[in-house]
Amino acid sequence: MTSTYLRRPSVMQPSLEQVAGSESESKPTSHRRGYKPSVALPMVGRGPGRRDTIGVGSLPPLGLLLARPVLLAMCALLGALSGYGLAGKGGYQAEAILEFIPHGADAVLVVKQTGQTLERSAVAEDVIQVAAASLGAGGNDLARHVTAQWTQDTQLVAVRATADSPDAAVADANAVAQATVQVAKASSADRLTAARDESNQVLNSQQLDSADAESARRAQLGSALAARQDAIGSESGDLTVADPATAATNAGLTRAMGLAIGLAAGLLIGGLASLLLGLRGLRASSERSLRYLVPETDLSSPSQAAQLAGQIVESGKNCLAVVVTEGAREQGVALAQDIAEFVRAHGKTVTEVSLGETDDRAAALVVLRHDVRDDIPAELGVDLIVIVVSAAGEAAAFLEGQSNLRALVVMRRRRTPISSALRVMKAFERAEPVLVLAR
Repeated sequence: MTSTYLRRPSVMQPSLEQVAGSESESKPTSHRRGYKPSVALPMVGRGPGRRDTIGVGSLPPLGLLLARPVLLAMCALLGALSGYGLAGKGGYQAEAILEFIPHGADAVLVVKQTGQTLERSAVAEDVIQVAAASLGAGGNDLARHVTAQWTQDTQLVAVRATADSPDAAVADANAVAQATVQVAKASSADRLTAARDESNQVLNSQQLDSADAESARRAQLGSALAARQDAIGSESGDLTVADPATAATNAGLTRAMGLAIGLAAGLLIGGLASLLLGLRGLRASSERSLRYLVPETDLSSPSQAAQLAGQIVESGKNCLAVVVTEGAREQGVALAQDIAEFVRAHGKTVTEVSLGETDDRAAALVVLRHDVRDDIPAELGVDLIVIVVSAAGEAAAFLEGQSNLRALVVMRRRRTPISSALRVMKAFERAEPVLVLAR
């Protein structure tokens, strides 16, 4: 057992060895009967070398998001650069508008049929060939970059062309629109010729014996042909380019839109990564950040030792456990010394004891036993005992879950994981623990 007394009060105080000797020499009382110092401390499920688990303790979602600003900044930057690089590669798009005038009794049905027919015929092979011929060498692969869409319940068909440059997109859209009108007129001429040939064939294929009947038949065929030619001619003149393409716009996402979307996606990915990482490896850089991350935890600092000492005196507890996390033992010992001095200034006698992870269990029982801590003045002859214990040691485990003491959990900024400190705070929650952030 290597117990170190940091500072002794002016009055005579027993050492741990003397307390252990007097314990064996004094007449055993009812609560001491059966006590065997050589029995190991009951440490269920925990060894001195076991690391703190990650899952103990949690932070508010907003705290987790802002606890990793570097991760958020990197994800946002990468997302913005990716969005900017991927956007603006869709080329340029131009649009020309075709307009048709329907004929017939059922105008709604005729509009639908004509619009759907033009939507298909505008990108038909014969139209594309005519447009490509008018463009020359620039018409290669025109069919892959041209689309047509009828606007429902209207007499308009939009012809859209995509190209690598604005001028090429405008030229392609106008060429296809003009080719659509040209092919439609050529189709009407072919229909007129076909109607005339068909009428002549009927007219010359037979002849009636009666001159009057033959004359009436010829007159009837002539009227039918004229009516049919008028209908075909009127239909061919009803399709026009109402609004030719004059300017092209960016096809797909613009650079600005890609930048904004990439930035938002990067922030989202960074936020999700922060939430999934949780407390893993998270450390407090300052008291302010720690207060923001764990707002429901009582926080303090070594500079507030006088306030902590006053709170301990007011609490009426006779035992103070300064639980130090890994790497914070020096800071914990210094804090225990300062608190002891301030408690002495209040007229109390104090004993300071420092227990390491490898101290003898039996000797540690002399100081850490519940019945001893219930009556420190009678057992040790002082008003208060300040015990410095390691959070990973068995001495700290022997004090966990008890309320007849006060606890201070000491952690170091930028070194102690928050998950480790919160685990210790949870273990000492009945001792009204205060989390002390030291440098």
